[in-house]
Amino acid sequence: SMPLVSNKTTEVTMQTWVYLDANTKGPFFKNGSNNGYVFGTGYGGNEFGVGNKATMLFAGARWIPTTTNYGYGWKLVTMVINSSGVPSMYINNSLVPGNYTGTSASVPTTGTYLGRNVGDDDANWPKFNGKMGAAYFYTKALTLDEITQNLNATAARYGVSSTNSISSNTITTSISAPQVTITSS
Repeated sequence: SMPLVSNKTTEVTMQTWVYLDANTKGPFFKNGSNNGYVFGTGYGGNEFGVGNKATMLFAGARWIPTTTNYGYGWKLVTMVINSSGVPSMYINNSLVPGNYTGTSASVPTTGTYLGRNVGDDDANWPKFNGKMGAAYFYTKALTLDEITQNLNATAARYGVSSTNSISSNTITTSISAPQVTITSS
């Protein structure tokens, strides 16, 4: 838990590196206490239970489940809310298909949370039970190019290959040894 990062409901991006396996459940990143917006993993319905499907929630307004599996291992997951208040979700730098239009998010208040959802003081709400490597919050809607740049800049840290990873120049050297004469007696 930390103080509220932003009370914006448009032009925001939340992004995190998470490690997912068959037992992973829960919300990754939430802005707002019993309001705002959150994304995580679930079974594909209105819950952050054990499952491998990309899921978002506008707290108190609507669930935004998808049928898209994350897969396993390290993933860069990004939730973007554009200038019209419409969310979208990316796994690495691929847009998750879904119907994202509908009721807008309510204004976030109170705090920003990693691994928690609304009402998480209640033992019935799942906590994120996986690994998280980094979390980023932007007060702008990142473009696909910017999401791709973030992926390419950090993917190697998590053992993930990216399509345009950065590598150094190749240096070729040759070593020539002096001629040596050995005499034995």
